Amino acid sequence: MHGFNIAISLNHPFDFAEFSWKTPFDFQQKHVMRISQHANIKVEQYAADTFLSEKLWIDTDKFFIVTEGIITNSDELCAEYNVSDINSLISVMIEEDNFFKKFRGNFCGFVYNKSTQTYLTFNNHTGTKKLFYFINSDFALFGTDLFTLHETLRSLNIQTTPDLEAAYLLLSNGFMLGDLTLVNQIKQIRAGEFFELKKSKAELKSYFHLSEIKPTVENENDIIPQIDSLFLKAVKREYDIDIKHKKNSLSTLSGGLDSRMTTLIAHKSGYPQQILSFSEKGYADEIISKQISSDYKLKQHFYTLNPNGLCCIDEVVKVNDGLTVYSSASHVFDAFQKVSIKNSGIVHTGMIGDAVFGSYLSATTPKKPTAEMGVYSEGLNRKTKDIKAKYLNNYETEELYKFYTRAFSGANNGFLFLDLIGESISPFLDVDLLSYVLSVPMKLRYKEAIYIKWINKHHPDAAKFTWEAIGGKPTNSNLLRFYYRAKRAIIKRLPVRSMWKNNMTPEQYWYDNNIEVRNYLDNYFSEHFHLLSFNKELADDCKSMYQNGNITEKAQVLTLLAAYKLLF
Repeated sequence: MHGFNIAISLNHPFDFAEFSWKTPFDFQQKHVMRISQHANIKVEQYAADTFLSEKLWIDTDKFFIVTEGIITNSDELCAEYNVSDINSLISVMIEEDNFFKKFRGNFCGFVYNKSTQTYLTFNNHTGTKKLFYFINSDFALFGTDLFTLHETLRSLNIQTTPDLEAAYLLLSNGFMLGDLTLVNQIKQIRAGEFFELKKSKAELKSYFHLSEIKPTVENENDIIPQIDSLFLKAVKREYDIDIKHKKNSLSTLSGGLDSRMTTLIAHKSGYPQQILSFSEKGYADEIISKQISSDYKLKQHFYTLNPNGLCCIDEVVKVNDGLTVYSSASHVFDAFQKVSIKNSGIVHTGMIGDAVFGSYLSATTPKKPTAEMGVYSEGLNRKTKDIKAKYLNNYETEELYKFYTRAFSGANNGFLFLDLIGESISPFLDVDLLSYVLSVPMKLRYKEAIYIKWINKHHPDAAKFTWEAIGGKPTNSNLLRFYYRAKRAIIKRLPVRSMWKNNMTPEQYWYDNNIEVRNYLDNYFSEHFHLLSFNKELADDCKSMYQNGNITEKAQVLTLLAAYKLLF
């Protein structure tokens, strides 16, 4: 939707007109265009005017740099390097290899070192921004939007084709694996990676990987205070940006622990904030979030989710280019159209918190990943096993595999939608905290044990509210927590109305019981099925999956159709 795009001619000067940016939605903030063009390079930055000064656009005799998103520790780095501003900071840091590894926050960027004639395009440590590239003997293209990059290829008369492996991964896992996109010729620069282009030598490299984290030798009594210190620092980094720009901090809050910890620690640290909560009326996420907001006198904006959110197919795919099943974000998109808060700042979340603290572990010792892990639909799992095998072998453990697939390729797409109303971030993905927590032995993180101990020791007030995931409180014993889980599971199967009946978005119920929604989705499938005519096997699989599958499987097919409609 927004960010930056770069076109580089590798052989000769070229006349390049402009990039085809997607039109922002009516509810989005104003956007500003910045343009730089030299003999062989064209750069455009299309960014929301909120926090524009945080998005770097610096052009000197020595270097050019453009970034998207928020770098939360720029002031810390200025103090460390004893400089007064960001321009001076980059002038010093650019002499260091992979200087961007010192940045923290939700960012990506491109830098042209004019002295060494080197181009570097980098994503952040956890891949919370989307970043794409194409390269051949004539051109190198980099950008934050797949559609825009694809349109650039077409304008340069470069032929593109659908990537069938990526299509089948979308129909199985619900998201991409590795560096795939739905376009054969375009790949992703993922978490902790950068692309270096120097003297016609092009190489994708890694500067950070979770597998490189070494286990800590500290004991539990030392670990818990360190977790608390790093979490407080991560919260301070992101909320200080709002204070710096005199913006209203927006914090998401549900019935889970992760958003709760972000919100309450920010509150206890003295940061003013307004609460955003989304749920179907009467369910646990509404009831628990309202209890917390009321107890702490936090101004809450509650948005009721409704079945019509499932109809936002084209709108959602316009944002995520079909790289993730649309129904995982359609409710957020639908709700965010209603968010209208003056002078709003960053959307602060608890994204990936449970995973950081151990929810991706199925045992206290390392286990190998399998093709069944993280699958949205099992129907095509057998057909995609060979595809997935290539990626499974890249990860020693299930936890690493789940982080780089389910989290970084899947769940992180949520940031794209939060960014529609500002910028977004999660303290759990601050790489200093993340690296430390993942260094904690598995036996202490299994079933999020160290998470609960940290909360009970340093923030017991956060544990007095029900934890939606278990239907009880974090302070409950393991036996009591098991009882609450079992009780909630039984209630979900009974024909009664209850706050535990659904988690936030009951899509299957909406499809089964709302004839307008069902007709809209079924008609969308019928009207766009012809887009699959180029491959009979894919068309047959999609037809079978849509006609016989549950709502998630139907949504996977609809996502693919909408993506082909957008791209091809």
